[in-house]
Amino acid sequence: TAFHDRGRFVGYFEADVKVRIPSPTGALPGAYRVGTVFDPRPRPHYGTDDGDGRPLLDGQDAGFYLSFDQMLYRENPAGDQGLGWFFRYGYRPKEMNRIADFYSTGAQYKGLIPGRDQDVLGFAMYAALGSEIHRRFSAPEFNGETGYELYYSIQVARWFTITPDIQVISDPGGFSFD
Repeated sequence: TAFHDRGRFVGYFEADVKVRIPSPTGALPGAYRVGTVFDPRPRPHYGTDDGDGRPLLDGQDAGFYLSFDQMLYRENPAGDQGLGWFFRYGYRPKEMNRIADFYSTGAQYKGLIPGRDQDVLGFAMYAALGSEIHRRFSAPEFNGETGYELYYSIQVARWFTITPDIQVISDPGGFSFD
């Protein structure tokens, strides 16, 4: 929009803390973040009405998120092999967004197979929960989406990795037509 129309922006503000939890096999690193997001672009504000049945536009869309990454187990003090876990959660106002709540969690193990110290096995899942207000006013068939992922990253050379990945997504795009 530098050359026409109004300027637009989306702002993210984040604070993080990095921790190292002591363990018998060395410190377990972790990162904990909290942030906010502000999006002033006008969008329908469901539950309000302009008199003709259309929702009013609102440009005050603000939300927050949490993000945690933590190594839970380290095989030995000299390496980075071991088990890690993550969790993410995000919220946006239900009156303005099709997806109001999102969370994901998962774990990965680096070096699980002896002799394959750089290979990584991981599993994760996420859920994008549909806003009941958006569903009521705009898209009754929208329920949200849930996904699962299993992957194994194989380091073939220092510069080359192959990662087979299996994903299962229920109600892709959030629409269920049962």
